[in-house]
Amino acid sequence: MDTIKVGVLGATGAAGQRFVQLLDGHPWFEISALAASNSSAGNSYADACAWRVSSDMPAAVRDLEVLPVEPGFKADIVFSALPSSVAGPVEEAFAEAGYIVCSNASSHRMDSDVPLIIPEVNPQHLSLIPHQQRRRGWDKGYIIANPNCSTIHLVLALKPVQDAFGIERVMVTTMQALSGAGYPGVSSLDIVDNVVPYIGGEEEKVETEPLKLLGRFDGEGIEFADITISAQANRVATIDGHLEAVSVDLAQQAPIEDVMAALGEFRAEPQELGLPSAPERPIVVRPEPDRPQPRLDRMAERGMAAVVGRVRECPVFDVKFAVLGHNTIRGAAGASILNAELLVAKGYLGDWSTAADDKVRLSRALAAEMIQHARERAPEEVCGIVAGENGHFSRVYAARNVAENPSVTYEMDPQEQLRIFKEIDERSWDVAGIYHSHPASPAHPSPTDMRLAFYPSVVYFIVSLMQPDRPVVRAFRLDQERNNTEELELAILD
Repeated sequence: MDTIKVGVLGATGAAGQRFVQLLDGHPWFEISALAASNSSAGNSYADACAWRVSSDMPAAVRDLEVLPVEPGFKADIVFSALPSSVAGPVEEAFAEAGYIVCSNASSHRMDSDVPLIIPEVNPQHLSLIPHQQRRRGWDKGYIIANPNCSTIHLVLALKPVQDAFGIERVMVTTMQALSGAGYPGVSSLDIVDNVVPYIGGEEEKVETEPLKLLGRFDGEGIEFADITISAQANRVATIDGHLEAVSVDLAQQAPIEDVMAALGEFRAEPQELGLPSAPERPIVVRPEPDRPQPRLDRMAERGMAAVVGRVRECPVFDVKFAVLGHNTIRGAAGASILNAELLVAKGYLGDWSTAADDKVRLSRALAAEMIQHARERAPEEVCGIVAGENGHFSRVYAARNVAENPSVTYEMDPQEQLRIFKEIDERSWDVAGIYHSHPASPAHPSPTDMRLAFYPSVVYFIVSLMQPDRPVVRAFRLDQERNNTEELELAILD
């Protein structure tokens, strides 16, 4: 898989440096441009940047020339680490020029046509992108945003609770780390031996952004969630890691054990898709009475997880808990990078679409699922559906073969097929492919396969186990009406 060229706007600041650190060695993205203020432009990154996020600046960027913050450099995606005071028009200029802008700034988060995304929570909101482009007259470019650092970890914890039991009201008190204020941040005379019970604009963000994130895409825009949130924000003397005390009023009563199970078992699309930055466990539940703690837990899942603890009954609402997250990794740069990975995986990068014309790109993980299903049922044929959107294949749904003679043909269980179609529809996906296996014959369509080819617009995958130790997957367009078979070029991607 060729790497995708990316740029970082505001690359010399604290947030920009975190982007550079997390992008170093990324399997999909390669930094091709670093941009910063006029005082930094023209210098090498090493000379322009007082590096502070780790021991050493990545060698790959030391000699890159810092560019002005204006369109014109070579990149497909730009990550915006600009201050919100200047980010708005700059990000719009880049989008208008054809760049995909993944923004960490607050400038466009609440714009009605800009997706505000947490990939585990609301990937379907990416459907706003074509509406944004039409409304603003942009051809290729667009803006997506990640939420406020406190909002991300709060909403990660609320999502499985909302899905399982419904939520009516939330009260949250944040204890936010110094790094959230950027560098040099809060004066030592203000924070030592002290807690500052005010962070400008923070409470409003935490009270409003979750309503958009947990809302429903209605085909044109986002219908906000009907939840009331009250937030109090405090600055405390930890370096990294925002800790939040949360109380939740449930729409449906539930035992604490069920709430903990919903949190601990939560998985979503980034985990299914195997995105490089996705945590294996988006929510880590700690059973200890004194966890989570910033110093001990902020780097859970490489800093990309929300860590939840002290889940217990609330005498005012129904349940209360503490949630912790790394504010500059999952709460900022890591969130934008994961958003960009989701865009790639779901086919929102134009030429990176995985099923176009005569070429198909399929992740190794999805191919492995088909092969595993075929091996488990051999010598019978297996069958299933591949779902996705915008030409990308996102998930394999294995179905039961109820054919009278399953060793020579396949027929999906009708009830299972309806269930799969319903889930695909709920996720706003499409039926993008159908697969079946040939346990003892080549991966080539048989006359029986042609008779079963009812969907000429989808890709048909055939898995051959003729050589059990060397399974083969091939892709075809099958047109039953014209009795036409077209093999597609298939690339299996890591």
